[in-house]
Amino acid sequence: MVSYESSHVDFLSRNYPLFFILLGMASGFWGIFANGMKAPEAFLGGFLLFCVGVMGLLCAIVYWNKRAAIIYNGRAGWSSGSPFQRESGAANAAFGFLGVLSFFEGAEFWLATIIGWSAMTFLMGVNHAIDLRENRNQHMYNSGAVLWFDLLMPVVMIILLALWKLGI
Repeated sequence: MVSYESSHVDFLSRNYPLFFILLGMASGFWGIFANGMKAPEAFLGGFLLFCVGVMGLLCAIVYWNKRAAIIYNGRAGWSSGSPFQRESGAANAAFGFLGVLSFFEGAEFWLATIIGWSAMTFLMGVNHAIDLRENRNQHMYNSGAVLWFDLLMPVVMIILLALWKLGI
């Protein structure tokens, strides 16, 4: 019998991108209601901080920590020990720092951070989809919330960026 606690841990583990989306949305709503910001700007700031910044830095730590990388790769259905893991961690760290800086430094950082992160993340999603199709890899970090986050969040960010640039 599965305990109540383990089912919640399993849900959070499988759907961790949703946690960061919710934090970004909460930050966006705070910006709208507490600071009078327009929605695109408020949500961009929140998503940059949490979905790009904090999540990127945490993913970098996982990829650079050998024990955590082994666990993550097992859940993604990938083999462990490749130097590519640290390269992926370095890319996540770079965009993670840019995401945090974007929140605190403002719009000067937004355009390049969003375009670069969106390209990297969307292509990671394409790679997950290819692996899912070609190898039937349905491990939790290769499909589900991770796959949909990687494919859809860049589109959301680009749309919000366009709306913000248009002054909407």
